[in-house]
Amino acid sequence: MDPWIEGNPASPKGFKMPRVDTICISHGHFDHIHDALPLAARFTPEVVAIFETATWLESKGVKNTRAMNKGGSQKVARSPWP
Repeated sequence: MDPWIEGNPASPKGFKMPRVDTICISHGHFDHIHDALPLAARFTPEVVAIFETATWLESKGVKNTRAMNKGGSQKVARSPWP
C-alpha cells in the first residue's frame, strides 16, 4: 500500500522487497507513490489506483494497472503465501 521505501526515514535501512504481487496507491503524492515505478518494473505486480494515477503510471511503462474511481473496488490476485 502506497510504496515508499527508498529514502523513507521510517523504513529499515537496507530493506529490500523480496516480492510484490499487488501495489495499491491511494493518491499521487511522492510519499504514497515514490517506489511504485521501480517496484512495478522489477516485479510486474497488479497496480491498483484511481483512473488518473493508473493512466500516468501506464505512461511511465507500468503494466497491469487496475484503474478505478473513488469509492470503487477491485478484486486482485491472492498471494500464494500462507
